[in-house]
Amino acid sequence: MPHFSDCPLCSSDKFSVFTVSVRKNFPHFIKVKCKSCGMIYSNPVATQDELNTFYQNYYQKNNFKAQNSIDKSKNLIKKVLSESEEYSVDQFKILSKYKMTGNFLDIGCGLGIYMAYASKIGFNVYGTEYDNACITSIKEILPEARLFNGDLMKAKLPDNHFDFIYFHHVIEHVINPKEYLRQIHRILKPDGILYIATPNISCILYKFYRLSSLLMLRVPSIFDGIEHTMVFNKKTLKRLLEESNFKIIYQSGKASESRLSSILQSNLTKLQKFYRIVYRFFDINQELWASPLKKTTKLK
Repeated sequence: MPHFSDCPLCSSDKFSVFTVSVRKNFPHFIKVKCKSCGMIYSNPVATQDELNTFYQNYYQKNNFKAQNSIDKSKNLIKKVLSESEEYSVDQFKILSKYKMTGNFLDIGCGLGIYMAYASKIGFNVYGTEYDNACITSIKEILPEARLFNGDLMKAKLPDNHFDFIYFHHVIEHVINPKEYLRQIHRILKPDGILYIATPNISCILYKFYRLSSLLMLRVPSIFDGIEHTMVFNKKTLKRLLEESNFKIIYQSGKASESRLSSILQSNLTKLQKFYRIVYRFFDINQELWASPLKKTTKLK
C-alpha cells in the first residue's frame, strides 16, 4: 500500500492526521488534511489492484446488502421502463434540466438505475463499472446499454462523444481525480454537461461529529466512507474542476435522498437507521454541474 507523497490537489507534502478507522478488509484506514489547500485524502492509499478487488460484489456487501439494494434496484428499473417518459423526466430532474437526448455516460454505473432513466427519456446509454455482477444484471434488463467492465481510464472511449456524463458518488473513490477529469474533458462534447455528486465534508453534521470526538479526547474515526480515497468540501471540489478546465454552472449542498420507507424496511441496525433518517435533513452531500472550457485551453 503506497503513500501519497503529495496532495492530489495542490501537490503540497504538508499534512496532518484528520480521521482514523481500522476495519478488517477495507482498503483505507487513515485520512489526512493538506495544510495548504485543505484537501482531505487517504494516506496511505490502496493500490488500484486492491481497489479493483474490493469493488467486486460491492453491492452484496455491508450496508448495500442490508438494504437489499440489488433486488430493489431491479424492481425500480422495471418500473422505470414500464412507466411513461414523463415519469422518468420527473424522477430524473438532473438530466431533464439540461439535456434530453444524445449520448449518456454513467461512470461507475452500479446497478444501472440512472441509465434506465436516461434510456427511457431517449438517450443512448453507456456505462463503466468494476463489479461483474452489476454488469450482468444491467445486461439482462437494459440490453441496449453499451457497457465496459473496468475503469474509465481503460475504456478507450471516443473524443467529443458524450452529451451528458453522470459521475455520481464515484469521484471520492478514484486515486487520481485530475486524470479522471482530463479523460472526461476529452470525451465530453464541447456543449456537454458533467454532473458530479459526492460527500460534502463541510456539512455541519460532519463538523459536529469531529468536534465532539476531539472534545472527548478521541481520535475521530472515518465517517464519510472508509473506502473513499478522498473527500471534498465545496471549495476543494470547485478548485479541482476549475484546474481541470471546466466551468462551474451550479454547485450546492444536498441532503440524503434515501426514502424513509426504504430505511425503515431495510435490515440495517436501529442506530444505522437513525443516522440515515438524520441525513435526510442535512447537506451531507454536494452536487455540481459543469461544462468543458474550450478544448484548446491548456490543462493544468
